[in-house]
Formats: sequence, C-alpha cells, structure tokens
Amino acid sequence: MGWEESRRVFYSEFQSAVRQIDVNQLLRAIAEKSASQKQFMGFDPDWLQAAPWALSGIAREAILSSNRNGTKDLDNRRFVRLLNLFRQIDVMDHDDFKIYPFFTSTGHMQFPYQIHAKEEIARPGLILLETKTDKKSKSSSELADFFGCPAEDVTFATFLIYALAKANRGMLHTDQIRELYGNRGARKLPPLDSVLGTLERLTSTLQAAREDGLNVTQLKGSQQQFGYNPLSRTPFIAMQDGWLCAPQTYFVLRSSSMESIYYAGQKRWPSGEFSTELGHRVEAYIGNQLKHTGLLDVRPEFVTGKGTKSTDWIVVTPQAVILIESKSARIPIEVRAGVDEAAQLVTDRLTVAYDQLNRTAAGISAGLSQYSHLPSDRPIVGIVVTAEPIFMANDPEVRALLPETSIPIGVVALRDLERLATFEPEFLANTLLAWLNHPVVSGYEVLSAMRELRIETPTRSNALIDAAFNRYLDVSTVASA
Repeated sequence: MGWEESRRVFYSEFQSAVRQIDVNQLLRAIAEKSASQKQFMGFDPDWLQAAPWALSGIAREAILSSNRNGTKDLDNRRFVRLLNLFRQIDVMDHDDFKIYPFFTSTGHMQFPYQIHAKEEIARPGLILLETKTDKKSKSSSELADFFGCPAEDVTFATFLIYALAKANRGMLHTDQIRELYGNRGARKLPPLDSVLGTLERLTSTLQAAREDGLNVTQLKGSQQQFGYNPLSRTPFIAMQDGWLCAPQTYFVLRSSSMESIYYAGQKRWPSGEFSTELGHRVEAYIGNQLKHTGLLDVRPEFVTGKGTKSTDWIVVTPQAVILIESKSARIPIEVRAGVDEAAQLVTDRLTVAYDQLNRTAAGISAGLSQYSHLPSDRPIVGIVVTAEPIFMANDPEVRALLPETSIPIGVVALRDLERLATFEPEFLANTLLAWLNHPVVSGYEVLSAMRELRIETPTRSNALIDAAFNRYLDVSTVASA
C-alpha cells in the first residue's frame, strides 16, 4: 500500500475533491455503479473497490455541496480518488480512539446494505394494514395521501420502481413506466397511478434535496460522513428532459421500510401523532409475531397497580419466563455518527424499558397477587425489542450505564424478534438463557451470539413474513415485465 492509499484524510479534503466535479456527471456515475451492485445479500468482495456506503457518502456530499460544485469532467481516475478519499477519512483522533463509538458508527453505516430485504419489504404491510390496535390511527385516505397511493400498493410500486432503476443503470423516465403498462402482463402490476404517485413522492430536485439535507442536525469534522442523507427520503433526483437519477438504488427499496416510513411520517406530522401510532402498532405486532406459530404460551400486558402495568408481553415456557418490552423511540443521528456520548445516548432510550422489565420480574419473584397467574419457580429473562436496529446495544459499555437489574436483559431488533418467534418454546428459552447469562457473548446481538455459541438456528421460516411478502409483492411479474 502506497502513501496515497494509507495517509490520513480529513473530511474537508474529501469535500473539496467532490466540489471540483460537475454534480450531474457525478450523480449519474454513482447511480450507474450502485445499480450494478449486489446488495441485501451480505458482504460482497467487490465492495472493497466501491462500497455502497461510500457511493452514498459521495452522493450525499455532492448534493449538499451542489451550490458550490465545479465543472471538472468526471473520469475514472477522479472517481477512484473520491472512493479512496472517503475510505480513508479519519473517524476519530488516533490518540483518543474509543472502541464503542467506532463500532457503532461503522455498524449503522455499513450493515444495512448487507441485511436481506425480504423482512423489510413485508413488515410495513403487516404493521400498517394488518395489525389492529384500539388506539387512534390514520385513515386509509390519510395514508394514501401520505404515500401517494393506497397503502396496500406501496410495497409493489416501490419494488417495481427499484427494479426498473436497477435495470436502467440507475436512471428512470416516466415514459418507460407508461410503456411497460402497454404490455399485456401489466394487468398483474400495481395500478399505474400508484406507481407514478410513489415515484413522485420519492423524487426531489437537486436544490430541494440540498435544503432537506441542510435542514437537520449538522455534524462536524470527520463525523459528517455519517450525517443525514436526503436520498434516504427522496432517492430520485430530477435531471434534464424528464430523466430521474437514483444515485443509490439501495435507498429506493429502503424507502418502504418501517424506519423510512417513520421518519417521513415525522416530517409529515411533526406533532408526533404518527410516531405514537406506530409505537402502538409495533407493540401489537410483536404480540402477533409471538403468537403466529401457535407454539408459544403468550400472555398480554396486565395491570399491576394504580397507573402501573407489566411488560408488554410475557412468554411462559417450562424452562423460563420471558419478559418482553417494546421500545419504539428512535436513536439520534449522533449515535449513528459515533460521538463520544453515543453509549449514553443509547442508554437514555433504553433505561425506561430496563426498569419496566425489572419491576415485572420483581413482582413475579415476590409472588405478589397481581402476578399469581405467572410461574415463579423458574428463571426469568428480559428482552427489549427496538423498532429499528441499535447496533452494539448490548455492548458492555452501554450495559454499564443502564440500571442494575435482578434478571439478565438483552436488546433485539424487530427482525431478530421475527426470527425468535419461530422457535419452539424449549429452544427459545434455552437459547436466551445461554445468550444472556454468558459472560462474553451476552454483549453480542442475539443471532451473532448463537453462531458464537454454536447453537444451530432452526431453518423454519416466518410464516407471517412469507405470507405478507407474497401478498404485497409479485416478484415473478416484475421479472417477466
């Protein structure tokens, strides 16, 4: 490795290099590269040359700097140099290196591109359309206005747009969509208006995308690479002659994920009503997942005293009582960026859940009358289920800042819960006991801990996810079209 490939790079140098290049050329080149990549399938060795998160970071900076970009033509040498500069940006001062901030920022930046998308595609329909709550909810017309189409069409319309952008080197024109609908097979596709409405919702001008990117918390120094990317909300940028450019096609498919829907909803309804609704829906969805196989003995939340309740869900097995608390609060951009206070910011969002789990466990162990329907003769473990992944949430640095509890507690994301919900009672309990009581792997994410402990994961798929995926998306129709 030569000096140029190993030297220290400050974000300002990367930023300056991006600003020298014509923004339209740069975005088109990034779109072509990202459209050619395999994503959602684990790490691809080809990413060593052009990682998808590097393409996203370059596109983000090009958009934010678009009012100051130069006119230099983009050639392969300049493109490779941008990739190298991004890869070499210093994450933190070498003399003050901190393990947790480094790994949490790396995890939030890199892992999402590697996670299989099936669950992300199926989950929104399950939560928004099929999960019932007794709380106030947005009407079908409100959701349709929000999405630009009926909610039941969002998944299929988004996937179709994504597939077209991938097939057309990251570029898309509405004429291509209209032409597609002239084919006989189009009757199996979502309505044309739903596709065009979705595309309009996901499209922005360069200036509007820049303003969106600047209208949020701005990070400093090298942490700018982890900042909010406006492409996560509007992955298409309108170019000349009606062409739309998707600099990072990953964001097109991710736009229909619950995480993206949450943040878009926050922007649409800043009062918090939508986020509150999603919190109730996620809580109910967790119960649906736990019950869906019919194998687990699932108990709902119950009143424990005046103004107090138990954890959201309880699973009783012969080996253990499993307490489950839903946590829908999202993590701030500072955690994703790995600021020095990242561990504390994570614990601020988990403390209430840990206290709730501990209170319920104490009531069971004490044999209080309110808890008499639950067995007190076996181990108790707790799980916090977060609506979006919080990487490194079980790390010892985070756990040290959380309240002391009488039971072992772990944090899992919804996608982990969806896997755990397919396990048989004995296997589920024994897996959680082995994970949460281990002195080392209790700091891992649950599926990583299972691999480390050589616990073979059952091959049974999640029937709820499978059914929803097939119901809301016909992949074969897209492929034939």
